[in-house]
Amino acid sequence: MWLPVMNDDGQWIVTFSSLSSNSRAECIIPASVGRLLRRARHDLRLVQNPHYLLLKSITNLMLLKNDKEQLIRSLRTHRVNTLTELRRIEKLFASNNAADVTEAMTSAWAHYVNSNNLLSELRGMTKNYPFSSECLDEAKWQVIGDPASTRSWNYCWLILTKIKSDGLIKKHARQLAVKPAMWGGKNPTSSGAEKLAAACQTEWTRALEQMLRQWATPPSTSGR
Repeated sequence: MWLPVMNDDGQWIVTFSSLSSNSRAECIIPASVGRLLRRARHDLRLVQNPHYLLLKSITNLMLLKNDKEQLIRSLRTHRVNTLTELRRIEKLFASNNAADVTEAMTSAWAHYVNSNNLLSELRGMTKNYPFSSECLDEAKWQVIGDPASTRSWNYCWLILTKIKSDGLIKKHARQLAVKPAMWGGKNPTSSGAEKLAAACQTEWTRALEQMLRQWATPPSTSGR
């Protein structure tokens, strides 16, 4: 949002820039609010004024129709398929629980998981001990069978929190550590298996926590 300016007709205008294109939209606001916004730039006390807070709230929630359609299209066609970019769009839609938004976000997060991008990003953060696909698969099945999973449109977040809450990392790190395939076809010693399990658990947990930091609060059915 730009600072309000007065046009040739004496009207106060606020210009909103598009989030996903070079388009702009203008909104006429009351003169008292326009003057208030101009002054608030230099006087922080004015930001507590109800008119200022109201306009800022409207501005923060405003998503131009063109932007919304473009973002939904990018979700449905899966042009956006990384955690960071999906999370960016999710934040923009956090206060919008319209059916088209919910459907698009739900589909996009499901595709992110089912296209193995979640596993790929986890393994990108666990170079020394690649994240267990079996761990991820178990979490998927548990989320699918959990009635509480309807509390969020975010399949990815549900899986990550399921891994953490059910201690799946520790379980699968131990299972991996005793596989002969990890030891050149030989059975590992107890101490060797314990050390490998601990190393896997440490690296996998670090990656999991790094991903979960994307959400300061749990995303609800409306993405918040």
